[in-house]
Amino acid sequence: MANGPGRPSGSSLVGPYVLYLKGDFSSAIEAARKELAMNADPALVGIIARSAAELQMKFDVADQSLASRCAALLYRIITRTQTGDEPYVELIRITFNLRFTSLSSGFVALAQREFTSDALLSKEFGLSAFALSDYLDPSAAPYLPEAAGRMFSAYLGNVDPTGDAVRIMELSTATPPRTSGLELSPDHSEYWELESLFRSGSYQQVIDRASESKIELPNLRRGAYRLYAHSLLELGLLETAVDYVVNTCLVCATSGLSACFRSASVRSSSAKKRVSV
Repeated sequence: MANGPGRPSGSSLVGPYVLYLKGDFSSAIEAARKELAMNADPALVGIIARSAAELQMKFDVADQSLASRCAALLYRIITRTQTGDEPYVELIRITFNLRFTSLSSGFVALAQREFTSDALLSKEFGLSAFALSDYLDPSAAPYLPEAAGRMFSAYLGNVDPTGDAVRIMELSTATPPRTSGLELSPDHSEYWELESLFRSGSYQQVIDRASESKIELPNLRRGAYRLYAHSLLELGLLETAVDYVVNTCLVCATSGLSACFRSASVRSSSAKKRVSV
């Protein structure tokens, strides 16, 4: 594991990430940009791009720095403002040129997380980004082996007097997610409950909860779409999952989430009846 300026405190990400979870995206962008001036942490770039995407704002490249260029590319990947895979390919090209630095795996994980059709970022990418980074990322906890996770939690508790780092870690690892001490926006609260259920293998609960979801933020909504579709696949409902992806996700990209989920839930129930006959 690399040792760098961010390792002792691990504080570069915590403040901006807390603001992001709160739904204060403008402040999250401002805080992340200030931290980037001192800490070249790819996770901060992710916060900037995701916050700008949730605000549905026009993303202006602040300068010609590597961080600004990568944030702009990641923003284009998240918002799908450009057809094709050009932003993804360009971001991967940049990371390839940085392959001998600690930044490379972090940017690859960011790109893969937003461009993939997988329900969640794979453990391979998440663990690689954490292990090779010069900075501590509490949200990377789900990718760590159990024993390492316990050690990481204890370390964060010692170096972060606010306790926010441990709370962020528990948000992504506990089932149900522990939100005590963290002020989550309603959309984040709903999304993290869905992700927690999915990680624990409670796929039917994901489907049931998602059918009543009111998530409106576009990036989180797309994440919920993926969790729902993959839950159908995990339950063996391939026909329903394909039907949902083709006829619901693509058609309802700008529609209300609850209506889309309810539409698919009816077909899911019918499919279960056919399977049981």
